[in-house]
Amino acid sequence: MAILLIFKWGVLMDSQVKAHFTAADTWMRLLFILVFSMVFWVTKVVLGLVIVIQFLTLLFTGNKNERLLRFGSQLSQFVLQLVLYLTFNTDDKPFPFGDWPAEVLKAKPKTATKPKPRKKAAVTAKKKTATKPKED
Repeated sequence: MAILLIFKWGVLMDSQVKAHFTAADTWMRLLFILVFSMVFWVTKVVLGLVIVIQFLTLLFTGNKNERLLRFGSQLSQFVLQLVLYLTFNTDDKPFPFGDWPAEVLKAKPKTATKPKPRKKAAVTAKKKTATKPKED
């Protein structure tokens, strides 16, 4: 009896596995995974460039580049969409098959202010005063 159940379960599993292997959706998903994995690596390079350029802009001008802030925000949302798709958390394909992400972070560029000079700590020498004994 047990052998018959194992045999039936094995035949059933074989047909299910065969159906999964022959499903066109499964293979299309693999194709998109490969393409979006390459896009992810390119996006990491672009993100690195945004970081470096933003830092250099801050270093030389004292201000953040507002366009780079917006692009960085959108790029980070795009990376999130890529990762969610690649990890099977969503079936929605990211850009260019979907919309480019809207800016989420409403960053306000700060104007640079000159740092206030530090006050030197005043060295105070405590004067030792001789105490006179009280006379009663």
